[in-house]
Amino acid sequence: MSVVKPDPIPATQPKRLVPTALLFSAGIMGGLEDLIDFLLPLWAGIALELSPSVIGIILAVELAVAFALRPVAGRAVDRGAGPLLAAGGAALYAGGITLMAFAHGLDAFLLSALLLGAGSAFFWVPLRAHVAAQREAHSSFSALTSAEGTGVWVAYVLALSLLPVLDYRGVLALGAAAAAVAALFILRASGARGIRNDPPTPRARASGDDGPVSGLAAQRRRLLVVVVLVSFVEAAASVYLLLRLQSAFGLDIMQIAWVYFPGLVAYSIAPFTGQIVIRVLGERSAVVVALLLSAGGILLVTLSAREIALAAGWAMMCWSWGWLNPVQQATTVMIHPGAVGRALGRYESWTLIGGAAGAVGGGFAVDSNSPGWVAGAAVTVCLVCVAVVPGLYRRRVGSKRAPESLRGSRRIADEKIVRSDQLDRDGRQVAAPGDDPAPIASRLSMKDERRSPASGALIHATIYGLAQIPLITADLSWYRDMFASGGFVWGRESHADTLSNALYTGNMVWGAVVSFDLAWAVVRRVAMARDGRRGSL
Repeated sequence: MSVVKPDPIPATQPKRLVPTALLFSAGIMGGLEDLIDFLLPLWAGIALELSPSVIGIILAVELAVAFALRPVAGRAVDRGAGPLLAAGGAALYAGGITLMAFAHGLDAFLLSALLLGAGSAFFWVPLRAHVAAQREAHSSFSALTSAEGTGVWVAYVLALSLLPVLDYRGVLALGAAAAAVAALFILRASGARGIRNDPPTPRARASGDDGPVSGLAAQRRRLLVVVVLVSFVEAAASVYLLLRLQSAFGLDIMQIAWVYFPGLVAYSIAPFTGQIVIRVLGERSAVVVALLLSAGGILLVTLSAREIALAAGWAMMCWSWGWLNPVQQATTVMIHPGAVGRALGRYESWTLIGGAAGAVGGGFAVDSNSPGWVAGAAVTVCLVCVAVVPGLYRRRVGSKRAPESLRGSRRIADEKIVRSDQLDRDGRQVAAPGDDPAPIASRLSMKDERRSPASGALIHATIYGLAQIPLITADLSWYRDMFASGGFVWGRESHADTLSNALYTGNMVWGAVVSFDLAWAVVRRVAMARDGRRGSL
């Protein structure tokens, strides 16, 4: 009998599915990518006074390189590359941001776009492949999606707060430093935590490798349709909302950020709630609910005439995408057994295609000045995805109606996982199958015990409260102005200098972050109480 390679962490250990260092790196890179896509056109126009068409060419170069290299990164992962390739991708991205910050010509901007596209491809594909190798792919991808979403709104909060103080070049330099930190975290995790560089084998393979090849091919086609269309709607809705807030409502950049902010936070929270829904309803029903939620958000974003309704619609769409994206990634791994890297490379390429088409479609939708037709077209796209879902998720995972062969293959796969956890790194058995692993598990649990979800939020709120003391003393606290005026205050015209405006606005954004942090801690605590568990989700 062939020796099964051991997992670095036993199955009985209550562990974090994805190493914290990798989640931290994913948050940094997710936030940076979103932020750079926002700042690059603005900075190119300011630094070199480039025309919109030339800026479009720069963005197209970055997109084309990222699209072309993602399959290459996937093949490299399947041949043995792993976290080290992801660290190299983060380093390339840091180099691209640095070059963009100090560029003095079009050739430098084009080279930075090449580095950004290559860094993005070589970072995300191996990182997602490592996540796919975890025991619970759905939960692991949910944690990754949440980290990405958290990184996005944190990056925007920091950048918009520091932009008036440091200008574009300073913010970009900090972004390059953050990408370098992400690379260092991956290298540290690769050495200290024993993250493997061998090709990972997905745990979900047992649930898909017994079916006929034609069945898997049909599922792959359906998944392709869903991934491209969902990415199309994501990009189109984002561009449409941004342009509508700017042209129809005349909002400035900070006011637009306040409309976007609830949705960004919702995207970071939604993946964990999506796991609860999947456990209760199954994948098929959860995906359908998410698509219908997205359709409702589209109606609000396109037809509403109030900013608060636009923010609510955007939050609904972000919440639905926070459900959909982890499921799509886990499904990609499941229906491509034995080729995780190539599968995730194709998945990333599909999202780029849908995103590029959606960005163009969002611009044309605004120019059409026909919100009714735009809403109808977007809702139709969501309904097309709903129609495809039944063929993509035929059976609920773990259902009693599942075929006996499917349940048997899952049982065999579980037995192999248990055997692998009873082997050391040299393949020697360290515990008999009948031995009680509780003492080892308890020691590991004590060593890796995680704090309550409320503790981090309370510490965050305490730090925020203490920071209000010097701000109130310096007359820079929006709380003081709110209580003095009896209503919510968006800003102070008396703060003429840049630093005061940045501190005042940053304090407002920080307050919103603390509020969402406390609310999410309550949600997590309630979910854990229902599951009868302690510690963070």
